[in-house]
Amino acid sequence: MSLFRRVGLLLAGATVSALLVAIPVSPAHADYDLGVTWPDVAEVNPNATDYQVTVVDSGPGDLEARWFGDRQTIPHEGTVTLNLPADGDARRVEIWRCDSTCEWAGVSSPVISVHRHLDASLSAASTRITSPATLTASLRVYSFVGQSTSTFDWVLRDADSAEIVSGSDALAAGTNSFTVDVPAGLPDGPLTLAATPHGSFAGGPLLAAERTLPVVVDNTPPVVTVTPGQDVVFPYDDGYRDTLTIHVAADENVSYAFDLLDENNDSLGAPSLSTDSEGPTRDMWWSGRADNKPVPAGTYHFNVTATDLVGHVTSVETSPFRVDLARKKTITTTVEVPAAKVIYDRFVGKCSTLAKPSSHRWKGSVGLYSQTKCKREKNNASVVVMWSAWWLPTSMRGLPSFDFVTIEAYGGAAVGHHRSYLVTGLIDSSGEFSRRQQFRPKLGWHHIATTSRLTDLKTWVRYQDGRPYVVWSSGLTVGSRYDIKSFQMRARFEALVEPDGTLISGPARRGTPPSPAVHLLDGDALEGVSR
Repeated sequence: MSLFRRVGLLLAGATVSALLVAIPVSPAHADYDLGVTWPDVAEVNPNATDYQVTVVDSGPGDLEARWFGDRQTIPHEGTVTLNLPADGDARRVEIWRCDSTCEWAGVSSPVISVHRHLDASLSAASTRITSPATLTASLRVYSFVGQSTSTFDWVLRDADSAEIVSGSDALAAGTNSFTVDVPAGLPDGPLTLAATPHGSFAGGPLLAAERTLPVVVDNTPPVVTVTPGQDVVFPYDDGYRDTLTIHVAADENVSYAFDLLDENNDSLGAPSLSTDSEGPTRDMWWSGRADNKPVPAGTYHFNVTATDLVGHVTSVETSPFRVDLARKKTITTTVEVPAAKVIYDRFVGKCSTLAKPSSHRWKGSVGLYSQTKCKREKNNASVVVMWSAWWLPTSMRGLPSFDFVTIEAYGGAAVGHHRSYLVTGLIDSSGEFSRRQQFRPKLGWHHIATTSRLTDLKTWVRYQDGRPYVVWSSGLTVGSRYDIKSFQMRARFEALVEPDGTLISGPARRGTPPSPAVHLLDGDALEGVSR
């Protein structure tokens, strides 16, 4: 039956078939006279044998031979060699027709397996070596059905691609281990190990790409630095410098070993360290324990041993650091001192007196008496003023450690002067008077000022040699006479407390020197007594 007659019959039946249930149809263009003669082979190696087909076609458009996604245009008439660039097992070549669209033409080859390549991978247990050394490597061959293997070659090259040493061996399916004797005298630096497998399939050789692996010659011990983050650690778990930060750094991958030594270089064992990272450079934290036991207070240092991947060892010792067993505590303290002990400046007018002791005869007391010698007020003749200063208690971090500081005075009107008064106030760090208070004549405790870190403590504090202190004044005039027995400081603050009860200050912070003092204090004038 001719092609035109077959087409006519199909068109005539189209209306009838549309009224019936849907039936499967052949691929588009499959009705054209398309003939392809295929080679009678099941295994193909394009390196050895061409895979040729003969085509006879009367249809329109272009013809394509498709294999693993590769498309090759083929003629309508004649013999053509198919490229088959991709390797694959148990697949078919399909013929497609492309007119306005591309569709399978209904023609495929017999099932074939195509291989032209031999795939492999190269690895080594370690690619960092010394010179001399024995390098063990593995060449893994990804074999397939029908493959025959023979040998593989390997070569070690320097950074300029010059051959250092080479060899060959029999090639088996799977993993092939081999050793390379690296000669002595090679300098530090990169090398390249290369291996090429050789095999055959379907009567021809397989193409095999050279596989390479970078290798590094390392004849030098690692360069290592170990730096403690601070000079002292307080291991008690109270949130204040509980751990010592140790920064370790090396110029290559290493494993670290630590030993804790005391000031006599005696070992206390391996320190208990923690870290949240890996690698040659990292921060580590020490909690004051060695061999899982707390260490006593004292001065220590670490001996750190770093071993690189080829066994080179470097040992370094850190700078010394101190373990202090003080604990952070919140302390509320009250300290009383005789008034005469904290005077560091005074002004006494010509008509007045600053008496020691006072009219009440208290030991260490002070009497401020106006107009004891005359009644003149000109040029402040009847004025008596004394300035008092007192160290703040030893705290952990200076001012930020204080909740509050309160200054009070015990006193009253001088004997026989029951209507007298006293004026007090704080002197800020710039020398200005503020917080004025006027004491009544009644004998007892009188409040001078309370200041806190949440308000204005910083305004009133001065420093001498890094130690904080506060200053206040007491004064009167126009005939008033007043006795002060003592001053009292109450404070609540955080402090570091040694096991024996001694208060210590925290380590100084670099870059934050204390504010300069407005007045320099006489140390003898600042001696206090605890109550």
